[in-house]
Amino acid sequence: MIGFIIGVAIFGAWSFYIVNVINKVVFKTLKFTEELDPNLEERFKPFERFERKLWNVKEMYFCGIFLLPIRVAIVVVVMIFLTLFLFVLVGFKPNAHKEEYPTWKRNSIVYVSRVIARIILFCCGIYWIDKKNAQIHDYDKEYPLSHNLRSGKSNRAPIIVSNHVTWIDIMYFCSCSHFPSYLSKKDVQNIPFFGAAAKAFQCIFVDRESNENKHEVRDAIRARGEGIKEGKNFPPIVIFPEGTTSNGTHLISFKKGAFENLLPVKIFCLQYPIRHVNVALDVLGQGINVLLVFCQLKNNLSVTEFNTFYPDHLNLSHDKEDDWKIYARKVKDIMLAAMPNKKNSESGFRDVKEYESIIFPRKEKQTNKAEETTTPTEGSQNKKYD
Repeated sequence: MIGFIIGVAIFGAWSFYIVNVINKVVFKTLKFTEELDPNLEERFKPFERFERKLWNVKEMYFCGIFLLPIRVAIVVVVMIFLTLFLFVLVGFKPNAHKEEYPTWKRNSIVYVSRVIARIILFCCGIYWIDKKNAQIHDYDKEYPLSHNLRSGKSNRAPIIVSNHVTWIDIMYFCSCSHFPSYLSKKDVQNIPFFGAAAKAFQCIFVDRESNENKHEVRDAIRARGEGIKEGKNFPPIVIFPEGTTSNGTHLISFKKGAFENLLPVKIFCLQYPIRHVNVALDVLGQGINVLLVFCQLKNNLSVTEFNTFYPDHLNLSHDKEDDWKIYARKVKDIMLAAMPNKKNSESGFRDVKEYESIIFPRKEKQTNKAEETTTPTEGSQNKKYD
């Protein structure tokens, strides 16, 4: 009897707490999403939340009370298991991303990680994935049909290019048969669970503010491409050329990382048809986004996978500095054709940060205040990277 009373009390306390959290997020933190801004600058539109009227708050309450704790518990347990498994298998060596894994080790990592990624997708409400294969020639009539005949390990694409909508993108790629590694922000190394997995998955880490690091990344991508061309057992690299996430309505400007080495790329298009909540990360922040995703009964994901794009027919040269732009434009045009509901935009990372400072002025004020209180040494270091 006492146990039952304690259980009811805990359930009541949890219900009260999570309903208050959802109310605060929906009706206070995200109040700006209730109406579209008719005067919003065009460059900010790829980051504007537009689906607020579709939100089902009662469903959020139900999922928050009953499903959220179960989903979070499952994700934490499987991520702890994966971290321990990878630690035993790989040991997290500093230069693990440069080493070629034996076939048995690579296959073990792939199999276990794919199963766990699929479990996490299930916890996100993505119970099945609508997937289709497409041919580049159907969307680009100038693309030679002879390129479709290439096969074998030496012709495997070393780079996978995809639009970037949310953190769920990475879960999808971890669950797919290609099981790639990633071009990831350097800060990801320090995130519990995900950082350990990123190292074992042989990711290449990028420091956005360091020009020297960017050259190292370019060379690392080229080396990975050459290794795959030689038939070595390296995973391809997923690169999100947009460099940040948008609201899913646009393809924003492409950066050169995926294209400057003029290597073949495999194109993916990810779309998340909106049921109630748009799962796009855009400016919401990781915590709020995870809360909204986990507080949905169901979310949708559709994937279009293309055959490998070989840029030979474009007659590009490493000697011409801007040839990568021709390559990037071709790939972007194909992706836009495959996702006709998306618009082209040249907005980028700076625009999303500026938009974020407009809609979250309190956050901007706190950032400025923190900068004002830094020591002279810290201030000079911060200024160096502005």
